[in-house]
Amino acid sequence: MTEQSPAGKRIRYFRERRGLTQRQLGEAAGILEATIRKYEIGQRNPKPDQIKLIADALGVTPNALAPVVIETDADAVSLIVAVDDQIGITFDGKKDSKGKIDPKTLTIHIEDGFVNDALARWANAKSHLAALKAQKPSKNDKAAHEAMVAEYEEAIQKAKQSLLDSNKLVGKSQGNAIAVKTPPDLSKHLKPPKTD
Repeated sequence: MTEQSPAGKRIRYFRERRGLTQRQLGEAAGILEATIRKYEIGQRNPKPDQIKLIADALGVTPNALAPVVIETDADAVSLIVAVDDQIGITFDGKKDSKGKIDPKTLTIHIEDGFVNDALARWANAKSHLAALKAQKPSKNDKAAHEAMVAEYEEAIQKAKQSLLDSNKLVGKSQGNAIAVKTPPDLSKHLKPPKTD
């Protein structure tokens, strides 16, 4: 069986969140239903032009669907540079005797309130999960503790996806204005439920 691709997972996530079938999404995007299915199960990977069509049909940005692959330090740094160029980053940390920031104390502050709020919520949730995992339950409480950790991990994943689903426009070119990219009207692709 083929492993689902990161783009396929995201397409399925947003499609289901919008309450669409694969056929309805295909019609909205102008892509065959079978192709949407193949993307979602990982038999094919969508090209950038197809990602754009699907993203527009779902009312998200192409970046919400395209997988981010970080394999090298240059990949990671290029993402941070792009955030700095497009949104703005302030770097801080303890300075040594020469006035240079000690890399071990480096902090990054994104110059956009919405992005910082979203990242802070995510960081707080991760911190809470780490504290929960660090707890040593008694033998009698072990199963309940493991269930609570699994439930919290799932909640964090849903929260992360929700952050990716927000689509607020940010950036220096926007003059720090935040606008919401609303999903297109998909009602023409939705059939009313059958009544008996």
